[in-house]
Amino acid sequence: MQLKFHQCCGALALASAVFFSACSKQDTSNPQPANANGQISYEMAAENPNSTISGDAAGIEKLAAITNQPSMAKTTGLFDFTWTEVMLRIREIKFSARKGSDEVNFSAKVDKLVDVLKAIGFIGVIDIPNGTYQHVKVYVKAAGDTTNPAAILKGKITWQGTDIPFSIRLAGTMTMKADARDVVVSDTSLSMKGKLMLDLKIVTAKLQLGDFTGSFSGGQLVINVNLNTGMGGKIRGGFESCMHADHRRND
Repeated sequence: MQLKFHQCCGALALASAVFFSACSKQDTSNPQPANANGQISYEMAAENPNSTISGDAAGIEKLAAITNQPSMAKTTGLFDFTWTEVMLRIREIKFSARKGSDEVNFSAKVDKLVDVLKAIGFIGVIDIPNGTYQHVKVYVKAAGDTTNPAAILKGKITWQGTDIPFSIRLAGTMTMKADARDVVVSDTSLSMKGKLMLDLKIVTAKLQLGDFTGSFSGGQLVINVNLNTGMGGKIRGGFESCMHADHRRND
């Protein structure tokens, strides 16, 4: 049995204006559609930063040993869980859609470390032709190594009035995905807003303390995770399935 962190947290905020290039599946050399008379402005925001977690006896015992608090091993109750910082190293943003029988793609390479808990983050404006896009996929790729992690997640676990700060460093690659249908760009909605939400309760459901090596130094619990390994793949899978999108008029 292992300690499981089930938590609603969240948030993704990207603050960079980027230029997007578009291409059709049939002609990848066309950098921008000639009739790009509409726009979609993308942003990301956070949700659910706090929750309560519980753990089984074996998992709590391991946490007690790491933090050198033997009395914690006798605990069977709940722990308050709070995210205080979620830093993501964003490397690529991509918009893919189907318009009739054609497939169009818009993407940008970036390298920016963003604290996604701070505020709504502007990604960029995509120039796009009028029409109805039946199937839309939006991708945000985060990547890094042990020196410059793909993500640094910080927060605190509160146990019997005592705060235990923690830091989780993620190395490897993960790509958040969001689906949408029937995004309509027309003369009456030249400017649209695409809002991407990251719900990290799905990620936290995959985060199990017993799967990873932790240390306790300077009053802080530190966990290192390789996203490209079997155990790290659980967290990667959580990230890659927790994003959703909403497209609306930019009124």
